[in-house]
Amino acid sequence: MTASSWKPGDYPHAARLHANVSWCAARNEQDEYLEVDLGKEFTLARIAMQGDPDEYSGVSRFAIAFSRNGGEWTDYKINGARMVSASTFILTDE
Repeated sequence: MTASSWKPGDYPHAARLHANVSWCAARNEQDEYLEVDLGKEFTLARIAMQGDPDEYSGVSRFAIAFSRNGGEWTDYKINGARMVSASTFILTDE
């Protein structure tokens, strides 16, 4: 995993659900991102986010983009609209 930025001690590899550690961007900016390389193509059914209860912080909205080569990114869309969620994405086009 990698990210656009991180606070000291809140590294991208710590971005895991139900963990005692977390990733936190260094800045509160809209263009911050967390990049996850799954190593090969997968069909994902759900993506969830979780805030850090100790810091009373977390992502308020997020979008998904995907890449087959790590350089060209495509926004995840349903019916032509870029999808933005507050906590969980259920990935479907129905």
